[in-house]
Amino acid sequence: MTNQCKGMKPLLLKLLILTISIFINQNLNAQNLSVTTGASTSGLGLQQFLLPATNDFEQDVTVEIRGRQVRFLNSDLQFSNIHDISRSESGQYVALLTTNESTYEVIVVENGVTKLASYDSKVEIRSDDPSVQIYALNNGGVVIRNNILFYDFFSPTGEIEASVSALRGTNIRTGLSQLAMSENQSGFFFYIPEIFYGSNRGSVILRFAGDENHIRVFESSDQTISSLDVLDNGSRLLVDLISNQGNLSAVMLDANGTVINSIDLDFEPLKLSLTRDGNFLVAQASARVVVMNASNGNRVGATSIRSGSIILSDYLPQSDTILILSGDQDNSRIRNAQITTVNIGERSINRAEVPVVLGYHPRLPLTFDSLRAGLYVMRGAHQNLVIRLD
Repeated sequence: MTNQCKGMKPLLLKLLILTISIFINQNLNAQNLSVTTGASTSGLGLQQFLLPATNDFEQDVTVEIRGRQVRFLNSDLQFSNIHDISRSESGQYVALLTTNESTYEVIVVENGVTKLASYDSKVEIRSDDPSVQIYALNNGGVVIRNNILFYDFFSPTGEIEASVSALRGTNIRTGLSQLAMSENQSGFFFYIPEIFYGSNRGSVILRFAGDENHIRVFESSDQTISSLDVLDNGSRLLVDLISNQGNLSAVMLDANGTVINSIDLDFEPLKLSLTRDGNFLVAQASARVVVMNASNGNRVGATSIRSGSIILSDYLPQSDTILILSGDQDNSRIRNAQITTVNIGERSINRAEVPVVLGYHPRLPLTFDSLRAGLYVMRGAHQNLVIRLD
């Protein structure tokens, strides 16, 4: 035997011991992850959705959405020719915008059983307007976006309370404007993610100040907005900005536009959100999730998925866990769905297949909630998912 072969024996032995050690550590840290459908959504079809009550004074609402037909299973209410649907942040109201040739009608349903209001939109909306969208408000009123930049605020009885343009007195070409609001709807913000200034692209954020007025809180001629979240009942904004040079940043603003904090990003997220305690930033791309400290930008943890695309992600600080729903998504189905959990402190990753194809609606948000450590639920699809880590 050559001296080279003799020298390899200790090295092979060390590699074998290291491999066994890694295998043992992985098994010690591994947990059993199970994903099952929830009892409350048992029996619902792919186009039926449970809208859970948000407080003890309301009731769960089950709605069926089949193309342009909407039926409330709590009652005999059903409507056709639906152009758009929205649920209020309080959960009490569902607003429907119906269309018949060139006319639009607003219908507001309370708790799935009472037709609270029905009225003509009273504003001229082109039948070919791709920007028409309805937003349900907590008081039973609605907001309707139309003609790219215009918003009409309606009272619960259908009276127009305010008509606002997100950009007045200019012929500058823009992208589609957006409306973001706080959970209690004390703060409304219009923003135009993309404004064309010759070869540059910029953006603007405006705070609604009542009547036809708004206050400009942010404006840039060389940064576009990828996303905007309204936090703390409108006192803070989380904005995802992309410069014309490709620089990426997450910026925290107060309601007047003063910069509270800015964090540079090394990749372009599809979604940027803050954890409910306000301490951590979650940046989600198609195959990657990164969690950062919201005050200094330091990375807390990150993970990637092996197949499909990330559809929903969140970080739950109380259990130091990243939750991910991934799969193949089309207009109304999520196939080959998988749940991934990552415990950052323990450096453990668990994956489990979702036992069903999931039906979803783009206007009904998907959410993760923690019931206790190791027990979570995903809501918003036609089936709730119960996620257990043992």
